[in-house]
Amino acid sequence: MLDSTFGGFLAAASIVIGILVLTGHGDLFMRPGREDQRKNVYDRARLEKASGILLIIFGVLTGIDCFTTSPAAKIAYLAALAAAFIVFIIYIKKKCMK
Repeated sequence: MLDSTFGGFLAAASIVIGILVLTGHGDLFMRPGREDQRKNVYDRARLEKASGILLIIFGVLTGIDCFTTSPAAKIAYLAALAAAFIVFIIYIKKKCMK
């Protein structure tokens, strides 16, 4: 019970933060440090859009995972998370560089 409650909270938070970042209102979540170096390397608008979409995907996948219990579904969840993250990294390297 606690696992699905925490997973649901995590999914909802991820979707809300993803929407904030996607719409440009999530500047607070996009400032981990070395802002001046990142501005020279990445296109900020594309990076925010990609990050927002990834957070929404993570939220949806985590929300679906809250309702599944089989080991095959858990493995598929982890594989989908890994695939989304790999696509995100490739997109950043190919499309978000200035």
